[in-house]
Amino acid sequence: TQRGCVVILAAASECAGPRGGGERDGSAPSIDAGLAHVPGQLFTWGRGSDGQLGQDRVSHPGKGKQRCCAIPYPVAGLERVVHVSCGGGQQGCTLAVTDAGALFAFGNNFKGRLGLGHERHVSRPTRVATGALGDVGASVARAVCGDWHGVALLRDGRVCTWGAANKGCLGRDTAGAASAPAKEPAFVGLSGPAHAVDAEHGCSAAIVGGHLWVWGSNAWGNLGVGHKRDCALPERVIMPPPDESAAAGARASGEAAEEAGGATGAGAAAAAAHGAAASAGSDASGGDQPSGAGDVVAVSLGSVYGAAVTRDGRLLAWGWGGHGNLGVGSRVRCQLVPRQVGGALSGRRVVAVACTRGQAGFKGGPSGAASGGAEGPHTLALTDDGAVFSFGTCHKGVLGNLGSKTGGFGHAEWDELSPYRLGSGVRNGTACCPLSPLSVWPPPYDCVGPIRAVVSGHIHSAMVGSDGRAWAWGCGSNDGRCGVERFLNMKGEGRPAAVDAMKCYMMNPHRIGAARPLYWPHGGGLDGWEVQALATGRNHMACVAVRGTGE
Repeated sequence: TQRGCVVILAAASECAGPRGGGERDGSAPSIDAGLAHVPGQLFTWGRGSDGQLGQDRVSHPGKGKQRCCAIPYPVAGLERVVHVSCGGGQQGCTLAVTDAGALFAFGNNFKGRLGLGHERHVSRPTRVATGALGDVGASVARAVCGDWHGVALLRDGRVCTWGAANKGCLGRDTAGAASAPAKEPAFVGLSGPAHAVDAEHGCSAAIVGGHLWVWGSNAWGNLGVGHKRDCALPERVIMPPPDESAAAGARASGEAAEEAGGATGAGAAAAAAHGAAASAGSDASGGDQPSGAGDVVAVSLGSVYGAAVTRDGRLLAWGWGGHGNLGVGSRVRCQLVPRQVGGALSGRRVVAVACTRGQAGFKGGPSGAASGGAEGPHTLALTDDGAVFSFGTCHKGVLGNLGSKTGGFGHAEWDELSPYRLGSGVRNGTACCPLSPLSVWPPPYDCVGPIRAVVSGHIHSAMVGSDGRAWAWGCGSNDGRCGVERFLNMKGEGRPAAVDAMKCYMMNPHRIGAARPLYWPHGGGLDGWEVQALATGRNHMACVAVRGTGE
């Protein structure tokens, strides 16, 4: 005990294995954190200002117009969800796909990004009509949402988009249509069926036949196509072969100032080579795809950068990297083409990656990154043995590499420029234990693994264990976006409940959806549920869970 705080940590033998849900397919590592292998109940939490939680039955603490819900609460009518995505800046939105292939949307409807045919905000789950898509509305497999638009992957592999046409984020011929959002879905021309999609701040991606196609906003080089021009139509990302990744990345880092339209010198030459390789193949609308070292199985688009995983377990990243979020050992300001991440991931097989969502702008801007601990992106990588690695800014504990509570501001030495394994040695000691007993402490955190899904939010991180328990760390202030009791327990164990609206910084994993009646009088949260899928926006989160024996 320290400062009246009792930290409860179950023995590793008690919680390292699956608890009631190990026999499910969902116990294996998930390429897409938002994908549930069995249908389940949708839960939401965090900020509910514009209806993005899909329910207003419980609002605690209310916080005025924000209408927050600090602990996961079920959304009525969505009991058989197989995919969930959160999106959209300060005032978010949520997309949920059922096992029947129906797509439901709710929340902030900026530029018609919900696909409902209008721009009014929606506080209840509403079925997305198909419009020109005919009868395929009952065959949606996955759906994702960015700040301006939405993207859906149908079960037959076709991809459709809707919302604002800004900077080409819809991936189709929308010239001159920026002021007239496409409020209903329409198809993107791709050369074949896709098996995965993603969307973030003005950009989109699809994986077709093992090749990654991207389109939309590219101001940070975040599309990875060798330049910083926006792409109105899908353009293929060239993945370097394993034995050339690091060298090619170094040549193409192009650490030019942001205002220069691309790289110079050797960086420009490598970027030009990338463009030549891309143009040597066909466009996205037809013809044979070029052969090469692609074989991409997963993609994650961050607000200012991106990353992909290949079939052989390599992790590659591109775009803005000034906070160390590319994991290449330096603060690369503008990585125009994919570069392989090494360090502690060398020789390991990566299965999934999560880039920071909901962070179109960060305090201090590009110039503040080098000071350390600055607000900015951080990345989580998941390996096939269930280990989690983090890299980027240490801001407010998002990497899980700090012990004693701190904002991390000004500590460049605490930023991780190369992959750090979650649960290994911490940077600033363990003198201060966490306030909440519903957390794991001290490191290592073996009792919460193996892990099978990870997500990276604006200033927080989260993951799901193979036993169906979910965990979050980083900043849970303001709106309860992390879904943990710690947000309601500012004064510490055994003291009256109090909301920590400003300094809910969590250095270590805290249990999502577990809260005692003293702090949360509205029901059991996720007690008795096993999380199958997890999603995050900037200020709210969602999960799909099934009944189980979890405590």
